[in-house]
Amino acid sequence: MLSVPPRRAPRTRRPTSARRHLYSRAQLEKAQSHEDIWNAAQRQLVITGKMHGFMRMYWAKKILEWSATPAEALSTALYLNDKYSLDGRDPNGYVGCAWSVMGTHDMGWKERDIFGKIRYMNYAGAGPRASSRRASRT
Repeated sequence: MLSVPPRRAPRTRRPTSARRHLYSRAQLEKAQSHEDIWNAAQRQLVITGKMHGFMRMYWAKKILEWSATPAEALSTALYLNDKYSLDGRDPNGYVGCAWSVMGTHDMGWKERDIFGKIRYMNYAGAGPRASSRRASRT
């Protein structure tokens, strides 16, 4: 298990009180968040064992946003990835979760609530990508 985040991560994270939504591991595993795109990505992971790379990054960053602590977020992301992903327990899966939750191998970004200097992704940025993928399949 990864336990030592990059130096900037623990110093820049914000307290739980800044979070609008908190979900348990069980709720996330059942795709019971308030976001349709995240829920669809989680269901796809459970059903097919796969998730598009962009959506995997978004998926893990939302787990960070919706967990009480970064340690809980990393634990949940690794648990779900290892349980459902075809490449679960693969070093690439661990690094992908660490990149999203701890900023591993990434530069520091503008500091913001909850994320600190960890790269931020939001629904508005994911929505057009997900919508265009849905439209291209029809």
